[in-house]
Amino acid sequence: MTAGIQILNDWGTVQIDDQWAGMTMRHKVQCGIRTPADAAHAFKGAITIPAKAPIVFWKTDAPISVLSSQNNGDGTWTFTFQATEPTVSMIYVFDTPEWVAQNCGLEVFNAQGVKVFGDQAAPLKLVALVPISRSLPFIWTDVLSRAPGNYAVAVSDPGFRFETYYEDVPKSAIWCCGAKDLPDGARCDWTLARDGFPLEMPAPVEYPAKLLILADVTGL
Repeated sequence: MTAGIQILNDWGTVQIDDQWAGMTMRHKVQCGIRTPADAAHAFKGAITIPAKAPIVFWKTDAPISVLSSQNNGDGTWTFTFQATEPTVSMIYVFDTPEWVAQNCGLEVFNAQGVKVFGDQAAPLKLVALVPISRSLPFIWTDVLSRAPGNYAVAVSDPGFRFETYYEDVPKSAIWCCGAKDLPDGARCDWTLARDGFPLEMPAPVEYPAKLLILADVTGL
């Protein structure tokens, strides 16, 4: 950039500039993921929230994954979560900001006069982007480099596993990469998404997720 304001973190990533608005927290919703799904040993839960282009993080006692996200076309989105055991999760939804009147603090405008940052909004604060190993469960702890705090977790490009099990006839199941927060990191494991496909796989097919993402939600 040749003019304006630019703030970088210690990774060298731009956090604030005069072009792009940072995502801010728009919703904090408790979601019960405990409705038995069609698949054996699988549980579902869903939330519907006003949003434009949301991204979700969660705090949970069991690994959960996003089974589906749907733009309802009326200014709302529905997220369906899945787990292999019943749990209740706190979901943090970040989205493009909705600005309110501000008469003090820091505001940043782009060249078109559009406000792209205001310090009255709660920004998305990423604290770790951790590559996920191919083997699950994957446990990541980072006691020394991160201060104690309140963290939520998500996974990017949620991977899946497709494998066959045998009852009376061969059936196949799809497992998604789920994640849960830990006091000093996070844990990834497979969560059952769909099963009962009348198809036999000669060997499991696995596409792991790429990144484990942690956000600081202290005070939110």
